[in-house]
Amino acid sequence: MPDLAVVDRLIAVVTVLLLLSLLVQSIQALAKQMFKLKSNQIQTSLAQLFETALGKESTASAAGASGGLVKGVMDELLKLGRRSIWGRCTFDSIAKEDLLKILTVVNLKQLSPALEAGIQTAIANARTIGSAIEGVDGSGLPAEARDAFARLQRQLRPLLDDIDAQAEGNAVKKSLLVRDVLRLREVPREDVLMVLDTIRNAVQKEADRVAAIGDPAPLLAVLAQLDGMSSHAEKLLGSVQQTLSSLRAKVASVETWYDTVMQGFEERYQRGMRVWTFAISLVVVVALDAHPLDIYRAAGDPATMNAYLDVAQRLSAAQATPTPAGAPSGGNGGDAGTPSLDKLIADQRKEIASQLEMATTLGIGWDNERVCNRFRSHSGFGGLLAILSWLSMALMVWLGAPFWHDILESLFGIKRLVRKKAEDRNVEDKSGAGNPKP
Repeated sequence: MPDLAVVDRLIAVVTVLLLLSLLVQSIQALAKQMFKLKSNQIQTSLAQLFETALGKESTASAAGASGGLVKGVMDELLKLGRRSIWGRCTFDSIAKEDLLKILTVVNLKQLSPALEAGIQTAIANARTIGSAIEGVDGSGLPAEARDAFARLQRQLRPLLDDIDAQAEGNAVKKSLLVRDVLRLREVPREDVLMVLDTIRNAVQKEADRVAAIGDPAPLLAVLAQLDGMSSHAEKLLGSVQQTLSSLRAKVASVETWYDTVMQGFEERYQRGMRVWTFAISLVVVVALDAHPLDIYRAAGDPATMNAYLDVAQRLSAAQATPTPAGAPSGGNGGDAGTPSLDKLIADQRKEIASQLEMATTLGIGWDNERVCNRFRSHSGFGGLLAILSWLSMALMVWLGAPFWHDILESLFGIKRLVRKKAEDRNVEDKSGAGNPKP
């Protein structure tokens, strides 16, 4: 049987690296959930997205409206259940489709205060046109004008009702949402003006006829009303069309810039997390006083080696277990079947406690006397060597649990292969020993 002591010692070192990598991973996940690291980064990226897509002036104006567009989005996410254990909004991602849906339910003033002026103009003109329509006595119109007037009412009444629903008195409703504006009916301006011209021509013709035999004053009054109605209708339909076009353009601009801005966020976040991972790795390595050479030497003791192998098998089995379908992958609380954020944090704390307990069974931990002796050794260079050892260990832990799990599986595979070949060779030797030479 070949000597597998070196392989066993390497398994011991890799086991500790895997354990520490899992510990760092758990601490990092706990920190991300508790301090909303990713959520805060996404909020910053949303602010940059809105500034890029909507313009600095629009974003600056919206900042004073109930806290700005980013706050409006966060408030809507909070309503959807994306909250931390302290009740604040937190999330690990927001898809483009979800963001576009949320933008339709924020306050119009938060998206673009300038568009409120267009709605105010529409309200004023709609009220004027509504009053003018009610003031016209349709029974006194000639037949052709009466039919055209009924058609005009059918064209404008739905739009006038929509606009009236967006008003509080003579002002724009404070709770007006983007989707309320997007639902405004679009009435072709040319069709309305054509109908008004038809009514006016018919009334003018009847007024000319009546003037020859009587008093055309009532019809002339109707003509004056129609002239004013044409002016206000043109302003109303123009302001509605301009407001809708501008609003749709803003939403489309957010959709266009989303991928570019969010890709930059993802790159910044990954770079930041790599730095944090190394920092946490260094803190964990120093706190547990983990040195690769010490672990390698300690594995020479059979009892210690058995403890390493036991932990290695447990970690290998745990890492190989697939995540159940539907298991949570982040802290976006509120989704069906997803545990609440406080439960995720509690589970993460249990995981950290379990991993620290494993580290204790392997003899890893801070010992004041041992650390002091290490710093005094090697003619005063012990401190430098210890620091270099910690840094090298932290760099190896920084490579991550998946990497060390693969290495551990490879070492177990090598060990099994060597044992199998040794057993096959022993069988061949025994079978060959019973056959006499010719």
